[in-house]
Amino acid sequence: MATRIRYGLRRYSLAASLFGLMGAAMLLWSSRITQRTFVFPFGVVEPQGAQLLIGGVGVAALTYLAAISYTRFVRRPEIVLAKRKIELPLGELGRRLLVIREGELVGFAEGKTAGGWRHMRIVYRDGAVTLSSAQLPDDDAFERVRAHLGTLVTASPVASAQARKAD
Repeated sequence: MATRIRYGLRRYSLAASLFGLMGAAMLLWSSRITQRTFVFPFGVVEPQGAQLLIGGVGVAALTYLAAISYTRFVRRPEIVLAKRKIELPLGELGRRLLVIREGELVGFAEGKTAGGWRHMRIVYRDGAVTLSSAQLPDDDAFERVRAHLGTLVTASPVASAQARKAD
């Protein structure tokens, strides 16, 4: 029986609030521009140009909100811990799926980011990926993935040391 772990932003509600409010505020602000306005990095811009640039930022924020919401509520990517393999969604939106089977995993190493999130550098036969704890529901899920990866490693301790060094 395979274990399934939900994959996606742990702090979804914070991201949704931030991008939703920012997008709406930028669209509202852009509709009220009537004079020349300073827009970084373009400098002082005519009202029509400023409306377009600032409105574009608002639309981009709302588009990103739609993408993460679609990923979370419709696509619902999952990490699958199955016997002798693991399936990992890749990227922030989990659009690609990486399947690592027993014998393909070279090694993995754990680290921390400046913000305190844990991450794991996973080296497999065809490349390397990084999995962040920010993409998992809780730290227990991160530990289950780490423990499952430990069962798939068939390489020598030297290869695991090389994975840590590559990080």
